[in-house]
Amino acid sequence: MVTIKIQSIDDIIAAYLKGLGFTDDGAHKISPTLRGRLSLSQENGDKVINELDKIVASTAKKIFNDSSLDDEQLVALFKFCVLETKGAQKWGEKIFALKDSDEKIVLALRQEVIHVAPNYVFSQMKPQEINIPRPSNFLKKIFKQKKS
Repeated sequence: MVTIKIQSIDDIIAAYLKGLGFTDDGAHKISPTLRGRLSLSQENGDKVINELDKIVASTAKKIFNDSSLDDEQLVALFKFCVLETKGAQKWGEKIFALKDSDEKIVLALRQEVIHVAPNYVFSQMKPQEINIPRPSNFLKKIFKQKKS
């Protein structure tokens, strides 16, 4: 079993950013800025991740404003699109605080959207005809002798 020692909130934030494609140096440069946006008083790893997901969800809602996905799905979609576009190297911390002038970033991320299933369409199902098996007729056919 591996034991990981977390020394500070910055380590948690840096690990989160590395999961988005940031380099080690880039993650450590951005983590103090993101730490300032978190509303935490204690160093609890789960709470830090939840707060970071809230920041990502608010950004994802700006990008995918026409989406009907819930917050967890939007966060996952945002992370996927950032990884696919290599957004961490291209835009850095801009992806966490998008402005109206960042239309190129929004368009690039929207182009990576995937749909795992087609949209549903309601339709009428035709009633299926059910043929009841009649074993007695089947046996008669088998044992019925042909007349010559």
